[in-house]
Amino acid sequence: MAELTIERYRGAALQQFIPAVAALRIEVFRAFPYLYEGNEAYEAEYLQTYVDSPGAVVVIARDGEQVVGASTGLPLAAECEEFRRPFEEAGYPVDKIFYCAESVLQPSYRGRGSASPSLTSGSPMPGKPGILTG
Repeated sequence: MAELTIERYRGAALQQFIPAVAALRIEVFRAFPYLYEGNEAYEAEYLQTYVDSPGAVVVIARDGEQVVGASTGLPLAAECEEFRRPFEEAGYPVDKIFYCAESVLQPSYRGRGSASPSLTSGSPMPGKPGILTG
């Protein structure tokens, strides 16, 4: 295992990684405790939200050319209505919340400090640390 390359992607630049991130999500979420039986078509559609949302970001960890990890996030206002509704009903300003969605990492890379660089590579919303901003 070489040193990991960790980079942020937004918009169209993310499109090339959709198949690899979809496969990684299926692999990771198939295991306990999730036991998720995902499929590539659903995952590609789900991840397209991150391509299409101007405020979305995906941090990708690669070992050489192989995608071994990914962290996703987007403005909560860009999420589907079913997901936003509980926040809106509780009075949270969804236009001021950045939702850090999922972080997935292949099991063989866990416990090696692989997540540290992604957490220190910069806020997806520069100058606005934390979840609630504004």
